[in-house]
Amino acid sequence: MRFVILGSILLVAIKSMAVPIIKSGEEVKFENIPVISKTFKGAKNRAEKKELQIQCEKWVLETLKSLEQESVHKYWCSYKTDVVLREYNFVGKIVLRNWK
Repeated sequence: MRFVILGSILLVAIKSMAVPIIKSGEEVKFENIPVISKTFKGAKNRAEKKELQIQCEKWVLETLKSLEQESVHKYWCSYKTDVVLREYNFVGKIVLRNWK
């Protein structure tokens, strides 16, 4: 019974977390640290950009659920505009701790 309660508390904590949205180039660069990332491409207008942002946030939150909270250092979604293709791209990133 305790496991179920703790599991639901952890699930509520993860759902209530907000994924930071930052502009590409303003993100902190990490070296020699494991990173999980996924790219979302193809938004041509603001409505599609918002949809990609929501997809990126959902992916980050779903991936965080499958990881131990102690192993996660930082997470965010970054966006950039591709001026040649005239589209928006989002990248979801999760930086893992390789130390204790």
